[in-house]
Amino acid sequence: KSQSLRWHTAPTARPTRAPGSWAGQTLGRMTIVSVAPICFLIVLLQNVVSAYRVGDAVGILIRVQKSTGSGTQEAYRHQLPRFGINSEARFDTASLLGTDTDAKDADQQLLRLSFSFDEGFHSVSWFDVHRPGNRGRNLSGVTVRFIYSRNDGAVHSVTRETEYSDGAPPGSFAVKYEWSEEADVEPEAGLATMLIGVVLVSLMGMLGGCASGESDDDEKLHLASQRAYNSGTELAGGYAKSL
Repeated sequence: KSQSLRWHTAPTARPTRAPGSWAGQTLGRMTIVSVAPICFLIVLLQNVVSAYRVGDAVGILIRVQKSTGSGTQEAYRHQLPRFGINSEARFDTASLLGTDTDAKDADQQLLRLSFSFDEGFHSVSWFDVHRPGNRGRNLSGVTVRFIYSRNDGAVHSVTRETEYSDGAPPGSFAVKYEWSEEADVEPEAGLATMLIGVVLVSLMGMLGGCASGESDDDEKLHLASQRAYNSGTELAGGYAKSL
C-alpha cells in the first residue's frame, strides 16, 4: 500500500510585543523632549521678573582696600544709580575708611575702591581715592557709564573714568552715573522666534523618538519570526528523515 507522506511543520507562534514596552519607551522619550519648552519658559519668566524698569535702584557693593585691611560694604540708598536715569551721588571718605580711623591720620591712609553693580554681574576696575606719598594726585570724581536696554530691562556693560586733581586728599568725592541705551530688536519678535524654534525642535524630537521606538520593535518582531520559521523547518526536516 502506498502511504502518503505528509509534511508536518511545527506551528509557529507569532511573537508579541511585551506589554507596555513600546509605549513605555516612547512615553519616556516624549517626556524628556516635552520638558524642554517648559524649562525655557521658566527661564524666560525669571528674566522678565528680574528685569529693571526705568527709575529702579541698581544695587552697589563697594569693595574697599585700605591700610588696615580690606572688605566690602553696601552703598546707601541715596547713593544708588537709577536705571536709565542720569544722576550724581557723593561718597564720604571717612565712612569708607571706617570708624577705627583717626581723622588726623585719614590723609595718610591708603584707600582704593571698586564698585560692583547688579548683584555682582558687572563691576568696574579698582581705582585710587588717595595713596600715601602720592601727593598732588587725589581723586576729584568718578564717572560710571552704563550701557543698558530699556526693552529687556537689563544692564549690558559698565565702565568707569576717574578724574584727579592737585591738593589735599578729599573728604568726599562725586560719582556721576551716565546711561546710554543700546539699540535693540523688538522683544516680542525675538521671544516669538525663540519659542517657535523650541517647539519645532521638541516636535522633531518626539517624532524621532516614536519612529525609533517603532522601528526597534519591528526589527525585534522580524528576528523572532525568522527564528520561529527556521526552528519549524528543522523539525520538519528531522521528521522526514525518520520516515
